Amino acid sequence: MGVYELEIGTLPKRVLTRNKNRVLYGVINNSATNVYLGFDSSVATSGEKKGILIQANGGYYIDSSHKGEVWLIAEAATTVTVFEVTPEEKIEKPIYGPPVYGLPPTAVARIQGYDGTDWQNLRVDSSDYPNLLVRVAAGSSKASCFAGLTDARDSALVGLCTQSYLYGFNGSTWDRLRSDVDMHLYVAPGNGSGSVTGTTTDSYTDALIWGGVRKYLHKTILIKNTGSSNSMDYRVLVEAHSGGLQYEETSGTLGPGDIVKIVLNNHYSRIIVQVKSSTAGAPTEYQIDYCGFKG
Repeated sequence: MGVYELEIGTLPKRVLTRNKNRVLYGVINNSATNVYLGFDSSVATSGEKKGILIQANGGYYIDSSHKGEVWLIAEAATTVTVFEVTPEEKIEKPIYGPPVYGLPPTAVARIQGYDGTDWQNLRVDSSDYPNLLVRVAAGSSKASCFAGLTDARDSALVGLCTQSYLYGFNGSTWDRLRSDVDMHLYVAPGNGSGSVTGTTTDSYTDALIWGGVRKYLHKTILIKNTGSSNSMDYRVLVEAHSGGLQYEETSGTLGPGDIVKIVLNNHYSRIIVQVKSSTAGAPTEYQIDYCGFKG
């Protein structure tokens, strides 16, 4: 077994060459300086290429699997012990398995994270609450945590911006709920409107058949006699089921130029407006405007 006392400086130094017959090798650091182990010339004492720490005052590293080069670098000039075992050399108790790390009796193991330049120790809240600190941040702005039932919070505290969405099921998929231009939530969005015109006859005829009105909570109908000389009669029929029983909601007579407004806020399936000439053989023109709004 080869045992070497080697001087290690602040520049990477190759201490073992590639050896396919290597059974075991190790580094013992009895000096007062930390040493770092790597497997090529890029090993460093800090940063992204920081090597495996072999701590001062008794730290060691033993590996039975790596057959390639071994490099060392130190924080300051120092001396370490390096040994290598090959099959021809007798070992009273061979060591197989993953690398073995040894630390001095006073050493402390730490979990570190890379900050882009160097490795930093991860921290916990406190000794009373040893929870790993995880911070949400954007640049130098760090989100703050505080109890919900508190007032008089510092205006300089940075809050965490979150987004949530309300969804409604359309029978097949979930879609986002919408709001109108005034930022009012569309609880039952939508409306409908229309207009019809015509000329009366001597008997009642359907001037407006408005179907599908069950979706409208508020319904308004305007009926106007647009003629200039003759009167007209009207009546408004409602159905709870389309094509079923009809109920006469209201009726009346309009002289030339007269208009009536009818507001229906009950639920119906269909609304029918019928008109006729008040006097036989004396027709007149009419216009019916209507609109519905989902409540």
